Amino acid sequence: MSGKKYDVTVVGAGAAGCAVAALLAKRGYKVALLERQSEVGGRASSFDFNGYTIDTGSHWIGSFDTSGMKALFEEVGAEIEMFHVRPTLMSFDTKTRTYARPTSKQRLGEESRAAYVAMREAVRTMSPEEYSKPEYHEISASTWLSRLVSDPRILDSFRRSTGFGGASTDELSAGAFIETFHDAWTTDKVSSYPAKGGCVTFCRALADRVVAMGGDLMLNTSVREVIIEDGRVRGVKAMKTMAAGYAVTKFELRSDIVICAVPGAQLFTIVDKAAIAAPLRALIEDITKEGTIYFGIMAGVKEELFEGFGDGQQFFQFNAGDPDEHWHGLVTVPTYIDKSLAPPGRHLVICNSHGQLPMSRRKEGPQLHERCIDLLREIWPGRFDGDAEWIQKCEYMNVIYPARVGRSGPFRPSLQPTGVQGFNICGDYTYPGGSGYGCALKSARDVVNRIEAA
Repeated sequence: MSGKKYDVTVVGAGAAGCAVAALLAKRGYKVALLERQSEVGGRASSFDFNGYTIDTGSHWIGSFDTSGMKALFEEVGAEIEMFHVRPTLMSFDTKTRTYARPTSKQRLGEESRAAYVAMREAVRTMSPEEYSKPEYHEISASTWLSRLVSDPRILDSFRRSTGFGGASTDELSAGAFIETFHDAWTTDKVSSYPAKGGCVTFCRALADRVVAMGGDLMLNTSVREVIIEDGRVRGVKAMKTMAAGYAVTKFELRSDIVICAVPGAQLFTIVDKAAIAAPLRALIEDITKEGTIYFGIMAGVKEELFEGFGDGQQFFQFNAGDPDEHWHGLVTVPTYIDKSLAPPGRHLVICNSHGQLPMSRRKEGPQLHERCIDLLREIWPGRFDGDAEWIQKCEYMNVIYPARVGRSGPFRPSLQPTGVQGFNICGDYTYPGGSGYGCALKSARDVVNRIEAA
């Protein structure tokens, strides 16, 4: 295998890596897609536990139709059956024990609801050309929102939004906020989930197309170094391992284009930092230095727990908590859509704490784990403990980096020159926004456009 030549080597088979590999394979490039794990997916993979299929990171897919994901799948010929949840963005108020949309007339009142609808229409009618302008990415979402609406109920509903890497509207760029909600508000299919197999099927479908179009997928393959000589990329040094973890062989893959689709925190472990253009290097370090962590719990429960819940409305995903508190949990039940993810008569329940925390606050994890468990007890008083057969406490590292002011839109890393001919980066950290899958695939588009224009 040493010295084998490809047009493009893609490092990392997560959502961004699989997407960019499929797009380039469709355009006739000979592509090698390398993944250090035994399965594609990265932070969007799945694994088996106690007879359940567990998603490793993201537990749903937002704005599949409008954020470019559907178009990308159609372009490369990838097939995936998505279940679109209706109604979406539901909320359970533990104080009043009501289950409704947080922006409904029932929750907001008639006057606040009218103000919300007017703001939503303002976002829906904006064009991508408009919200991509630099001025929207140089101010905060809260500054922009205050120009449109003064209703405290509306502002509070966005303050409580679960997403954007836990960034507040004071930190979040207006452009990233507008783009994310534009995607959500121009479709009636805001929340989706694969009909079968869990979130890993998203990346599998794309990786299968890479292979079908003549590319090579190399699993259990770790890249040790991106080869850079005289200011241009030459390929990668890699190592093939067995599942047990011992090395089988070390080899080089030669290509004039290398795309690193690894998590941002890992980039400079395989790429010489000094070779990267100083402005881009500083931007990447600024984005990834925070190091973020989510806390949550997973539980296997008897399906009787959901009998009568929400007056028979869908319960795939909903926010829950006391509206007078800032904290809330995001409850997801993927087995509502795909019963094969759990043993017969059982559901998988996920409850994640609102927002990410910087890694420096990791010690708060035990408290947040207990808070998630207490929330489920509040939702199902006197029932949750009896119907829960197991509970696991979870930590999610660097799921999505906050789209802070000055990082998104025209300032995003995926648009910046790397300083190395033929070397490119992609991934959600290179396209900061509110949707992990959407941002990953949009970053893949950025890279393909750059390569095609060269």
